[in-house]
Amino acid sequence: MPTLVHDCPHCGAAYASFNIVYCLQNPTDGNRYNAFGTCPACGMGLCADVKYSSSGLSHTVGELRKIPNLKINSVYPSKPLPDTPEDCPPAVSHAYMEGADCLGSGRYTAAAAMYRRCLEVALKAFCPDVEAWKLEKRIDKLAAENRITKDLQTWAHRVRLDGNDALHEEEQFTKEAATELAEFTRLLLIYLYTLPEKIKRRIRPPAAE
Repeated sequence: MPTLVHDCPHCGAAYASFNIVYCLQNPTDGNRYNAFGTCPACGMGLCADVKYSSSGLSHTVGELRKIPNLKINSVYPSKPLPDTPEDCPPAVSHAYMEGADCLGSGRYTAAAAMYRRCLEVALKAFCPDVEAWKLEKRIDKLAAENRITKDLQTWAHRVRLDGNDALHEEEQFTKEAATELAEFTRLLLIYLYTLPEKIKRRIRPPAAE
């Protein structure tokens, strides 16, 4: 049986070697196959729509992309896109998506670094007078101005935000720590960008006809 090297859409394992356990020939196209594989990390499956000009795909060996005369049309399911909070500036959204991609593929320290960058960019417009790396101080200022809740402020002091921990500390971020930072970042962006814009749209007078 062949294999397919592909990022797992279920557990996020990068470059997982999916063992193709079953190949079903398309009844309307003899050179087209549905190849079913399982992730070695989580055991979940995916399906590849494959075009193969030779016969007997199930009897071939090797990685699908390296087999001559074979083309992968598509792979299902696709990796889900991160649910980025609405109404964020493009630079903030980009950093958030980078963090989510790292988190989904198990690169937890890289995820923490990107979420931290996302917070730096997001908070710069609100607290330009506070040094960029002192994220907790910027959050304290937002709380003092009633821009965010006291609970978010308390949470900020619990997660690792101050300094450059994700970049310079020897200790690697765990999945739990990176996930908590991700959730904190998401809620903070909702408070700062998504909710205010939703309220503005609700109270904005209708355009004159």
